[in-house]
Amino acid sequence: MAPSYNFAIIRFAPDDVRGERLNIGAIILENDRIDVRTTRRLERVKALSEALDFESLAELIDNIVDLDAQNRADGIVDYQERLSKLARIGPLSVSHAGTFVAESQSAYEARIASILKMLVEPEQAPKRLRKKKSPLFSQIKRMFQNERVLARPAKVWSPIGLFLITN
Repeated sequence: MAPSYNFAIIRFAPDDVRGERLNIGAIILENDRIDVRTTRRLERVKALSEALDFESLAELIDNIVDLDAQNRADGIVDYQERLSKLARIGPLSVSHAGTFVAESQSAYEARIASILKMLVEPEQAPKRLRKKKSPLFSQIKRMFQNERVLARPAKVWSPIGLFLITN
């Protein structure tokens, strides 16, 4: 039977009064360890807090592993209890637990990537279709300039100074 894993989403919420939060990573709990994965674009948290120091946030995320190791050393082995101990760490909070099954290491990594893509990473903006601009106008203008059909740019005097007017 394939092993099952419990996971939770790490949320950044700098101010509870404002109620703003941003999913920035995932915690995967195993019996003897914890796996913490964060978003590729951690700078997104600047949208919620300009006062944030990235080094402090990275240290806080790294401390999750140390806190869980300390909890396990204290005899807390149930994943619900482990998550409740990690529920609020400064501006970080943890969601309710979810579960997934993975038969191999590659299935484990694929499932984590899927969770991060679905719950943490921002969705891709739709691609905008751009009209291809024809070089015809530029070619005709260049031909007229070469044949000296178009007038040269005019120089105009104004009270401010001399200006060059181009088409």
